[in-house]
Amino acid sequence: MNCIAAEAPDANMLMFVDEAAKDECTSYSIVPIITLDGIITYDIIEGPVDGAHFVQFLKDHIMPFMNLYPGPRSVLVMDNLLRY
Repeated sequence: MNCIAAEAPDANMLMFVDEAAKDECTSYSIVPIITLDGIITYDIIEGPVDGAHFVQFLKDHIMPFMNLYPGPRSVLVMDNLLRY
């Protein structure tokens, strides 16, 4: 059962991140951060996104926008778990 509504009752608390590419032939990937306000930051890189690049993106592009819980933009929702 998904219990995100219990942890983040206000949608303004949420930030979503997911790497995307057009298809396996695309030479670029985009990693956007999406909120109710739309895309607030992103990175476009050549090739696929690896774990090291994603962690650097978290530090440089996501953390400056995040606030303490339970404030706005305080919950980051990701669809994958990276392993090193």
